[in-house]
Amino acid sequence: KRIAATLALGYMGREASVHKELIQDGLFDDFEEDADNALTQGGCTTRMPPSCRKAKCAASAALGRIAAEDQGFGWETAAAQVARLLDEDDWEVKTCALDCLSALGPRARDHVDKVSGQLADEIFIVRAKAASALAKIGDVESVSLNKMADLLEDSCPAVKSAAALGLAELGDDGAEYSHKVFNLLTDISADVRAAAVTALSRMRDRGPYFASVIAQRLREQEEPRVRIAAIEALSALEERAMSFMDLIKEQQRDEVPSVREAAQKCLERLGQPGGYRDALQDRGDEE
Repeated sequence: KRIAATLALGYMGREASVHKELIQDGLFDDFEEDADNALTQGGCTTRMPPSCRKAKCAASAALGRIAAEDQGFGWETAAAQVARLLDEDDWEVKTCALDCLSALGPRARDHVDKVSGQLADEIFIVRAKAASALAKIGDVESVSLNKMADLLEDSCPAVKSAAALGLAELGDDGAEYSHKVFNLLTDISADVRAAAVTALSRMRDRGPYFASVIAQRLREQEEPRVRIAAIEALSALEERAMSFMDLIKEQQRDEVPSVREAAQKCLERLGQPGGYRDALQDRGDEE
């Protein structure tokens, strides 16, 4: 019941901010329910998320939801207590704490070093969450930036993707590592390649210079998710994308619906509406 009540307050968002001190008490609650039951052991259902099983995780999740809507001050105590959970041995508690600190953003700046320490955790999801949290918190020291950049060579695709996208959010400091993100365009994982495309397009002043490289993803036999990322990246680059208008229009005839939809949205953003019907007509003529 305590977990359910805590989560309920979290779903109330900003309205529950007056109760955040009460929710913080849950950060010291060691109660947790069993992760497995007859249904999970029999393969009938997946395990419930940690925020529904562990009181500390529920409190972190609730505070994170409230913090995302309440951008005010007065979160210093909550941030400190959540950061304390990073000393736990339980990786699920750590990930929930990192999600909360990510929601707090710059208000968790005093705990950057502690978050940075999680970049070396043995659990891949903790490393990935730590990279994402540092990006949201911002004001990262060069030591932490180097640690994030090292994750671009991690053995786990999810970690490499999180590091690339995280560096892209850190402005000019993160853009210094654009050459390392560029190397991920040839990664074996399509998810990593898609993340690299998105990250490069967000590299502040350097992003536009990667427009041709991003457009090249549309010329090659790429996975749909990578082509969609490339189309969306070109859309964000706007003026630079105008040189690749014909290439984008070609994607409206792609056999994958999500690729065609991405192309249409891109063209509309670039002021080139009306191509969708023509593309459909062309596909009909070809068939």
